[in-house]
Amino acid sequence: MRRCLGCLAAWALLLPWWLLLQSGAKVPRDSGSLCNFSASLPILKVEPEKPLQLKEYRASLVQAHRFVAMDAETALEIRHLQHARIMYPVVTHKRNFQTIVSADLNSSWYQTPNQSQLARCDFQEDNVAVFRGNFFRVWEYGHILHDLLPGLVWLSAAQPHAKLIIERTIKLPEFLEWFDSELYARALFLPSNQVLCARQMSLLVPRWRIRHPEQLRSAEVFLHFRRHLRPAPTAAAAAQAALYVARTPDTAKHGRWLVPEEEEQLLQSARRSLEKTGKRLSVFIGTSWIEQFQAFSSASLVFGAHGTAMANLLWMPITCPKAAVIEFVCSKEAMHVVGCTFERRNGLIRSTSYWGMEGGLVWLRYFHVLVLDSSSNFSKYMRVDLHGFQLALDEALR
Repeated sequence: MRRCLGCLAAWALLLPWWLLLQSGAKVPRDSGSLCNFSASLPILKVEPEKPLQLKEYRASLVQAHRFVAMDAETALEIRHLQHARIMYPVVTHKRNFQTIVSADLNSSWYQTPNQSQLARCDFQEDNVAVFRGNFFRVWEYGHILHDLLPGLVWLSAAQPHAKLIIERTIKLPEFLEWFDSELYARALFLPSNQVLCARQMSLLVPRWRIRHPEQLRSAEVFLHFRRHLRPAPTAAAAAQAALYVARTPDTAKHGRWLVPEEEEQLLQSARRSLEKTGKRLSVFIGTSWIEQFQAFSSASLVFGAHGTAMANLLWMPITCPKAAVIEFVCSKEAMHVVGCTFERRNGLIRSTSYWGMEGGLVWLRYFHVLVLDSSSNFSKYMRVDLHGFQLALDEALR
């Protein structure tokens, strides 16, 4: 504990927050870590007062555990090819994430070309490393953080002398330069339908049954990514900051907004509990990369509904004791909440599975509180299990 506090105090003296702002708020790097965390599963599901039908919930939670529990060697392997070619095809639908490569890798991430697809060479490199993330050809901040950066950082460390090949996506070059200028300098952003030829090519390939990139959320890969960053800028800020991630019609067009009266009740309850610990509560509605990084990297407690903003949990500091997260996730009692359910073609309503997404962030204590219907008709508004929230909050503040 003393060593942890000493590390935090040292960083507080060496890296004041205002210096970070003056330098353009670049994401800082870290060669060490504050705590030695094993890749355990920190999800704690809070049972509500009213019993819910949670058979599907528990099954999905187990499925999430199975993926995030994988270590990097179990989840990933690097295949090495000689005189290989690769191309990112123009997508035919938003979830087409496959990459065309001149070898049969027996992986759903990659497909073999037809006779003419890789006939030419638009780019030529000597030694490259390739990672295929889950891209949508539009700016998807949450998927960039979860499904690209951790794997890319892991691959860059495993192949330190290779050029990193990344599919060109709007805003991505600018974001990567902000995130890590050294990583950016090693990157080649390959446009769609352009062929890259390389004498040596290393490709990150998922093992087992990981069919979609968003399933590759290994606890070990996440922790490796977080140790790539420095801890929170000041010990005092990290010790005092609690963050409520608000979803509003302006920032979250597709719904999962808390009923205003219940949101106020939630915040009043949180403020009463936080006053006892000396923590201050801030409401976060930031949108820029810098705002999100600054807010989450100095927070010891974050709570709010599942959404893109929760991807910023990756920025939360490694501290002793661990920082905490309380995420409001969909349940079978939220079947009329838009964003928690979708309708199949045959008219059946199916619950959307959001649980377990952040279960691999082993430097955090992670809690689930269930979302509830706000109406018997479909609505973009929702309620939350306030009793469950208070239980989770009390535990998080211990």
